[in-house]
Amino acid sequence: MSQSPIILPVVLLLLPVLVLPSRGSSPECPWLDNKGEFQVQKILTVLGSMEPMEEIPYDCFLPLPPIDFTHNMSLGAAAAIVDKVARETIRLYSKKCHQLGHTQKDCSELLHLLHQLSQWVAPCLTDTGEYKEVTEQVTKQFRQMARNPGNAACARHNIWAATTHYYQQVARLTSLMIKQRLMN
Repeated sequence: MSQSPIILPVVLLLLPVLVLPSRGSSPECPWLDNKGEFQVQKILTVLGSMEPMEEIPYDCFLPLPPIDFTHNMSLGAAAAIVDKVARETIRLYSKKCHQLGHTQKDCSELLHLLHQLSQWVAPCLTDTGEYKEVTEQVTKQFRQMARNPGNAACARHNIWAATTHYYQQVARLTSLMIKQRLMN
C-alpha cells in the first residue's frame, strides 16, 4: 500500500516517454487538425448519393475484400494508407466516373474532396517505403476493381460498393488516429 502513492507519479512521468508521438502527430499533420473525420464523412455522403440504383443480378456481387488495417497502426502507416486510398480513388474516378453513370457535379465534388484529403494527409507521411506492403494491397484491390469484368451494372455496383467500403474503413482509421493523438 505504501508503494501506490509513488507508482502513479512515476507512471505519469513515464507516460509521455512510453507513447511518444510520431512526427505525423505534430501540428504539421493537417489531416488530424483540419477535421479529417468530417472530410471523410463528406466523401462517404457523396459516395452515398452516387450509389447505382439499377437492378443487378444476384450473382454479380463481388465479395468485398477484408480490410482490417485499423489495429496497432502508427500514424505514419495510417497516413500512408489514407493517402493511397485517396490517390487510387482519384485515379479510378478520374478515368471512370462518367462511365460509371455519375453526374459531372458528383464527379467534381468527389474528386475535389479526395484531392483535399490527399493534401491534408501528405504532410503526415513519414516514410512511405516503410508501409509499402500494406499500401500495395490497396493498389492491387483498386486495380482489380477498375478491371471489373462482367456486365456494366455489376461493374458500377461493385466499384461503388468497394470504394464505399474502403472509405468506411478510412473513417474508422481517421477517428482512431485522432483519438490516439488526443491521448498523447
